[in-house]
Amino acid sequence: MSNVPGYQRFLAELKRRRVFRAAAGYGAGAFVVLQVADLVGEGLRLPPTFLTAITVLALAVFPFVLVLAWLFERAPGGDLRRTPDASRAWACFSGAYGQPEVPAEKRVRRNRSKPPRRRARRSRPIPTRLRPLRSSL
Repeated sequence: MSNVPGYQRFLAELKRRRVFRAAAGYGAGAFVVLQVADLVGEGLRLPPTFLTAITVLALAVFPFVLVLAWLFERAPGGDLRRTPDASRAWACFSGAYGQPEVPAEKRVRRNRSKPPRRRARRSRPIPTRLRPLRSSL
């Protein structure tokens, strides 16, 4: 067990997963959207509830952005992928809130030596409507 407090491990995990970067990017984007909504609302003489609704929507979506930033990370090619080590994330939670960590020898591990089984594809005959026409020449 490390001597690092749980909250520091949690903050390090947030930094590693780039949750702070996602929060900052979302905050900047929401600020721009709110500024544009304010200008458009004044120009079109929309009621003040328009800007309030946009603000509430931006605040309501913010937790979902943080959760998605925690669960997914960008691959070097730019593709989204699921974070591979979820146990590391939950270990920082257990230390952060005073629950004892489970020793490595007592953790349940999946058997990763065998590749996943795939179902064999059945070869189906092509329907007569989709068969290529034979030329009778």
